[in-house]
Amino acid sequence: MGSGLYSVVAASHIQEQKMEIFTNNLVNSNTLGFKEDHPVFSSVLGSAMGSAMEGDKINSSKETSQVTDNATGEVYYPVLKEIVTNFSHGDMMHTGNPLDVAIEGDGYFSVKTPDGIRYTRRGNFSKDAKDQLITQEGYPVLGKKGEIKVSGKEFSVDGNGDILIDGAKADSFKIVDFPLPRSLKKESDLLFVPIDPNTKESQPSDSKVSQGFLESSNVKVVKEMVYVMETMRMDEAYQKVIQSFDAIDTKAANELGRLG
Repeated sequence: MGSGLYSVVAASHIQEQKMEIFTNNLVNSNTLGFKEDHPVFSSVLGSAMGSAMEGDKINSSKETSQVTDNATGEVYYPVLKEIVTNFSHGDMMHTGNPLDVAIEGDGYFSVKTPDGIRYTRRGNFSKDAKDQLITQEGYPVLGKKGEIKVSGKEFSVDGNGDILIDGAKADSFKIVDFPLPRSLKKESDLLFVPIDPNTKESQPSDSKVSQGFLESSNVKVVKEMVYVMETMRMDEAYQKVIQSFDAIDTKAANELGRLG
């Protein structure tokens, strides 16, 4: 199999990877607090037999089907290097629910999970039978004093994140921030965790807490649909080229068989 076919197969595989990422963004365009992902590509050095080893050439977020080093004649193929999360803020949505809380600006709510402390921008909280403030998955939401209790008749939150029960301050949301970009990675349930466990939390420099609001997804639907359509067209083109290579190989095999 020639390097040309390897190049096209590699490019076609990338379109499938891109499609998975972009469609996942679209599926979560209405998911509260969701942050969109984007692919970043690098190049690997491939031999004439199609094996590959890591190269040191890095491309932009747009892949190329094949790169040839003019000095050495070596051929590099694109591979998905990493998936990068866009941490920009989504729009604020008014709900009027006193247990809905949104952070305007930087910062994350802290929640307690079986795997340790995790962080989220999704603030559609509720309370359990023990009057504990919890996420939709049942994880306790943390304040500066520990797990937050929502007892009393009136629960309110001010712009600083202070929690008032019947007019008296009971606790404050534990809102923390991290150096961005790429210091956090996604987990399930719209939770984030530091990539480096030694990363230190910091206090957000510019944030405001709004009660009765939620943060929407930061996915731009029209933009993602354009990405999906472009990816589909590119994959269709690569599939046609692969079919052409297959037809040539089949024809060559048949003619060689007759000659033999």
